[in-house]
Amino acid sequence: MNHETPRDEAASAPSRFALDAPTFARLHPAEYLRRFLAKNVRPDGRPYAPALRTAKFRKTMVNVGSISTSEGSATVRLGKTTVLCGIKAEVAAPPIDSPDNGYLVPNVELPPMSSPNFRPGAPSELAQTLSWRLEQLFRNCPTILDLKQLSIEEGAAAWVLYADIVCLNYDGNVFDATVIAIMAALKDVRLPKATYREEEGAVTIPDLSERPVRLQVGPVPVATTIGVFESQYFLVDPTEMETSLCSATLTLITDEGGRLLGLHKSGGFALNQEQMAESVETAIARGIEIRNQI
Repeated sequence: MNHETPRDEAASAPSRFALDAPTFARLHPAEYLRRFLAKNVRPDGRPYAPALRTAKFRKTMVNVGSISTSEGSATVRLGKTTVLCGIKAEVAAPPIDSPDNGYLVPNVELPPMSSPNFRPGAPSELAQTLSWRLEQLFRNCPTILDLKQLSIEEGAAAWVLYADIVCLNYDGNVFDATVIAIMAALKDVRLPKATYREEEGAVTIPDLSERPVRLQVGPVPVATTIGVFESQYFLVDPTEMETSLCSATLTLITDEGGRLLGLHKSGGFALNQEQMAESVETAIARGIEIRNQI
């Protein structure tokens, strides 16, 4: 005679409510990430180790000259994150306070096609912040691109370089990708020879099909972003899911000489001296890797 109670039967039967991995990740994202990291692996398959020196970045690919109709262009893939930078040149009056300079105007777009998190309409706060951070990078580090080489005639005419960066697919860490893209595109820029005719107050470009003027780009900056999850896990090159769970992010920008050009930190986590030293070391190594591709 079977004396097993209905409760015992329920306990012994397989659970009908077991969640598959994608569903579990949507419902319990922090626990999902925590379980991966406890096994020293990240959800995208990269190994995880507490030491930043051994951290793994997503595969990065750079394709220069993606847009034939632009003065310079580049496409960058950082894992699944993909951005396209196209640079167009126009003639304008130079800045009043710098009559022998030209302009570089970066603009980042995050269209709805790149992620369901973005909506049509006015630029999102993230897109505006990314554009501002790029502008500040070039403003604070004028040796990256000497704007004097964009002058056509001092006080009369100069080139304006519009660097439009469009995110084609967003999976986190788009700032690092945009820095790579704009630098690769700037190194690809070719400008036509322009002459200013003072008697007419106009600029003449003899042949638009010929672009003999190549930009001289200074020390190439590379950005390295690290996310902090639960104050103990340091995740280099975080994905979109990882970024959404991080309490803080740290972005370091280094140049070819290993100098720290900029540091941007968001969130309320303080790094100790050892963690900061490891972060800088990781950023320098990352810079060497990326410059070999540009």
